[in-house]
Amino acid sequence: EVRPGSSVQSDWGMVLLFPRAVEETSSFGGRAMQQYLSAVAKHCSALACVPQPVGWCSWYCHGPNVNEELMLSSLGDLAARRESGELPLNLFQLDDGWQSAWGDWVTPNPSRFPQGLKHLADAVRRAGMLPGIWLAPAALVDHSVTAKEHPDWILRDAAGNPVKCGFTAPGLWMNALDVTNPEVLAHVHEVIRTLVHEWGFGYLKCDFLHCAAMPGGAYYDPCVPRSAALGNLMSTVRRAAGGSTFILACGAPLGPCIGHVNAIRVSADTAEHWLPKGPDIPFTRWYFARDETNLPAARNMVRSTLARLSMHGRLWINDPDCLILRDDFDLHEAQALATVAALSAGSLIFSDSVEHIVADRLAILKALLPPLPHEA
Repeated sequence: EVRPGSSVQSDWGMVLLFPRAVEETSSFGGRAMQQYLSAVAKHCSALACVPQPVGWCSWYCHGPNVNEELMLSSLGDLAARRESGELPLNLFQLDDGWQSAWGDWVTPNPSRFPQGLKHLADAVRRAGMLPGIWLAPAALVDHSVTAKEHPDWILRDAAGNPVKCGFTAPGLWMNALDVTNPEVLAHVHEVIRTLVHEWGFGYLKCDFLHCAAMPGGAYYDPCVPRSAALGNLMSTVRRAAGGSTFILACGAPLGPCIGHVNAIRVSADTAEHWLPKGPDIPFTRWYFARDETNLPAARNMVRSTLARLSMHGRLWINDPDCLILRDDFDLHEAQALATVAALSAGSLIFSDSVEHIVADRLAILKALLPPLPHEA
């Protein structure tokens, strides 16, 4: 439906003409890929690459069970190793679990972070690192204050039911904000402004961005294509954050993020197991194990990261997800993750409790520092 006096803009596309007969087909394919990436970068005004992050993330060692005491203790351990020169890290990133509810992104959980998050961000900067924070700016849950106070902001189907965006840890069904609603974009702008300019975070991990482009929604503005809706969301995030803030997009359709973000997760979530796993139900393990792209698994991280190596440094910084090094993770699999992450020359972030990493596993991380200047 196109309203009178309005217009609809389609997503961008590109056509490359191939000659009928091509000698050295493999090299021609490589040149064609470079031509494509260069054209896309120019068309979408891809950001100039800054040095890749080298740091630590709380997710794979602590999950959503983060709190002020634990984060300050982790910061102390990492800062000591940084000061000694053992681990030259530049990022300390707090992941999921800090918020009072998904969707209430300016309200930290008061029992977990009684002093708020500016206190933590300031401590990270004093330690010589960039403070980072995770959020899902297009997602919310039913019990959030945002959902209760603004039910009209929730993306709904034609029958008026919330469009469900998937089930995720720790046992949450996600709803989506309708980002074609100007009030929603104003809300997102205020959220990002608060995190960056009031609390002091200089690195934003924006996750579950697929929620901004869900099919089946009766959008506030039906003339906005779903790709453009996500693009408008990320443009809002960038304007609110400012040009110097490092923005990582996760769980995102790739194209609409170009020109707005510094890095993109180019793989599925990694995991402490090689093959994907689902519920432990007899006779179903084969079904989940055959997934090759989406479900968390070390193998899926490796496959997708290698497939998208050529995008690094041209459209964004590749983020291959975190390294897992602790000794309950198979050594050969840990080495595989580390090797692929190193060859990607992208973000190099590990997610283990430093005090629990044995020396030979920590040596893997040290061998990767400093990161390669470009992808293999």
